[in-house]
Amino acid sequence: MNPKHCTYCVKLYNFVTIKNIKGGNNMTTRYISPGTIEDLAEKVRKDAGLNDSEPGAVDAVKLAQFFGCEVEEVTFNPQTISARIKRDVDSARYIIQISRDDEPKRQRFSIAHEVAHLLLHDDGKESFIEWRKKLSEYGENDLYKEIQANMLSSALLMPRALVERAWKESRDIEDLASIFNVSRSAAYYRVENLGLLSGE
Repeated sequence: MNPKHCTYCVKLYNFVTIKNIKGGNNMTTRYISPGTIEDLAEKVRKDAGLNDSEPGAVDAVKLAQFFGCEVEEVTFNPQTISARIKRDVDSARYIIQISRDDEPKRQRFSIAHEVAHLLLHDDGKESFIEWRKKLSEYGENDLYKEIQANMLSSALLMPRALVERAWKESRDIEDLASIFNVSRSAAYYRVENLGLLSGE
């Protein structure tokens, strides 16, 4: 992994507004506001040179490669696992593994999701590994990280300004999913989290 990516990730990690709150079992969790996640997504897309001019044009693999990540398809057991990212302590090399059984849209989102974990949750101090599976399979102390990674991956793949423009023109979840090359559920939650549904 190129050392510049390590430095960049640390800067992004510090860029995020952090507020410690107490979670279950006296574990400390990190609160990251939705606005900060939007700002972070915009900064990352710009720095990575991703195309924001057209909906659905954000290249998830290119995004991963910008951070020195290798992307590979694997078969997970159990099959409820969609992806994982891991970093080797000695080499500082990141590998994103995605399920070869998932459809391309889900694979694309999974790559962005694992990149989000890298940006939000890797402090570079210890070994690092995160898994993407069903939210119902996470404990209370890990669930917040999955929610944050989902929010950031959505913001990376579906830039706010483009979503707002597309929603104004269409107001249809199926259309939005097709435009941004994401699943229907990803499109729905993006619109909902941006508060666009309440404006109908």
